[in-house]
Amino acid sequence: MTLRRQNRSRRSRQDSPRLSHPKSNRPKIRLPSLPLEIVAIILGYLPDFRALFRAVQTCKLSYNAYQAHGHQVVPAIFGRECAAVKGHNVGRIFWELDFAIRHSFMARSHVQAALLEQGWPLFQCLQLEELLIPLVRALAQTLKDDRQAATAFLRAVWDGKQLFEPSDLPKLQELQLRPPTLISVGTLLAELTVDQDQTRILSDIEQLRRCEEDIRLPTNTVEHALIATVHKFIASKPGCIRPSNGIDLLVHFVFPEDETGLANLAAQLEVQERERDATAVIKAETGSMSCNCVSSPERTTPTFAAASSVAPTASI
Repeated sequence: MTLRRQNRSRRSRQDSPRLSHPKSNRPKIRLPSLPLEIVAIILGYLPDFRALFRAVQTCKLSYNAYQAHGHQVVPAIFGRECAAVKGHNVGRIFWELDFAIRHSFMARSHVQAALLEQGWPLFQCLQLEELLIPLVRALAQTLKDDRQAATAFLRAVWDGKQLFEPSDLPKLQELQLRPPTLISVGTLLAELTVDQDQTRILSDIEQLRRCEEDIRLPTNTVEHALIATVHKFIASKPGCIRPSNGIDLLVHFVFPEDETGLANLAAQLEVQERERDATAVIKAETGSMSCNCVSSPERTTPTFAAASSVAPTASI
């Protein structure tokens, strides 16, 4: 019985008509026949650097296209990622740069351009550019085989020649150089330099460390300098009172765990403002009595009351 069933099924398969599939008229495109420029354009539409890494590692044509046109591929991929950022959600951008720094398949010049020309402006608009300083140091570590390139890169950040603006505070003696967060960059730069240049950098680092210690002293020691700084900032931008990157950083140094510190500072500023107004009124009244004319004093500096409700941004 079993043999008969097998014979029947075999005959039915032989008698059934076979379906013929029509051949497609579309030409078959083989990757080896594409120019490298076209492959580079395709690579530029990959979602991230990890996808680029897989493509370069698994396909020789992709590798050759990246080697020839990587200066176009990397900005295309990274530019779309930066454009997709919403609000302060820049964590993905940070780790993309970290991935690029850690993998040697990407040319260091491409990573440096992505960090300084695309990543830094994005973080700077959000007043978070100092978060990239660890990546600056990490990238410089990978450039140590090329001492000249590493030194030039670190010096560009240390001297503020690249898109780095440490602070928009008024120029004070203790804060006019650099923020203390750049100490790690200066330390690595000092290791790569010699003679007088190294001595100057070490001296600047020591000044920053002293500045950092001064800022971290108790509030009653530095509050006068801080109040003067905020007053100068307000006076420089009348009618546009907003927390700046430099003031936020300074406030976090002074009040690292006290969120009411800025409110207390605002109250002190308001008291000083009232005392100054009262003094101005007394002087005006005295002058009016002597010249028999009444004049009202003009307010030259806006009060900090409008900004008293503005809390400092969360420390990162």
